[in-house]
Amino acid sequence: LGGLFRRLCIPILSQSGFTGTSAERTPTMCRSRRSSTIGLLALFIVFCAYLSLQRVVFLGPHGHVFQENTTRRVPEYKRGNLSPSRFMTETEKEPYNARDQFKSTRAAFIERCTIFQRSLTKQETRRLYSNLVIDDKHKVIYCPVWKVASTSWRAVMLVLKGAFPDLNTALENVDALGGLRRLSMYKNKLAIKFRLTHYTKFMAYREPLNRFAADYLYFRSAHTPLRRYKCQTVVKYAATVRELANREHSWKNMSIWDFGEFVSRLGNDTNNLNQLNRHWIPMNLACHPCHVNYDYYIDMESPTVNEDIQYFLETIGAPQSLQMPHVNPTRNNKNTFLSQLPEPLYQRLLSVYYNDYEILGHKRRQWSHLVN
Repeated sequence: LGGLFRRLCIPILSQSGFTGTSAERTPTMCRSRRSSTIGLLALFIVFCAYLSLQRVVFLGPHGHVFQENTTRRVPEYKRGNLSPSRFMTETEKEPYNARDQFKSTRAAFIERCTIFQRSLTKQETRRLYSNLVIDDKHKVIYCPVWKVASTSWRAVMLVLKGAFPDLNTALENVDALGGLRRLSMYKNKLAIKFRLTHYTKFMAYREPLNRFAADYLYFRSAHTPLRRYKCQTVVKYAATVRELANREHSWKNMSIWDFGEFVSRLGNDTNNLNQLNRHWIPMNLACHPCHVNYDYYIDMESPTVNEDIQYFLETIGAPQSLQMPHVNPTRNNKNTFLSQLPEPLYQRLLSVYYNDYEILGHKRRQWSHLVN
């Protein structure tokens, strides 16, 4: 560059009057000097632009050197994971940010709910309000969904309420979970509207058929003497179980059902899903995420569920001593049960939870894939 400057620029400067004395300079030389200055400045700008382009080509927009085997940046999507479209390379991964995760998940729910715009009936509204759990101290509203860690989350609400000092004590007193305050207990419509608008609202969810298969395991464990209250609960609320109990005259015989018979007794009328028992009612009918503008949606089968729970508890101002038990994501662990179903019965089960898949964003698994 120095040699190029001496060869090209110094002769121009000499002819333009840059190297002479002030007495030797003429008006023509001054005009020539100005033209040469502008030309050199333009040349310098073009040279800097060229270097800048070379930097982008070789170093990339963030200054990272591209390697020949580096793949294109692609979205880090995983089935059932409602994480934002973060673009990464194979050799570069961003640190997990629970706040961004919740924002992206909430935005995805809002977008998917645009096709489910309808008004709730009075019956649906009453059932929703009787399901929502309130904690006025921390201004939190929780929507329980059975077989989605609902016992643990209700125990968390009891600790927030101050009824128990820690989570283990609350879990040992399962009967106290029914004493939580519900939104339906407020008779003033303004009080209900105020809490729905200003309180922090959250719900937990999971893959719909995984939840249904977990209901089956819950049902089969009802014959255990230590868990007899589970069977009594099912007998009290589920018409299909009452039917079998009357026929067999023994609640113990209910545990002999196989998974196919359990599904077949779910009911044929998919147009009246609101009448289903709370253990297997679709999640969108239990919590109505398209009508209640929840602030946090917690996927209990996400690989980052423990980080999400920790961030959520910190956000609502929960005491540091309150820690949810470590959750092991159980994605796809119910395929063994689902693969036992004949295809027509599996398709019928999918139709019951069709809106759950559409709203929650999970991908429906094909029957042929389960069998194979």
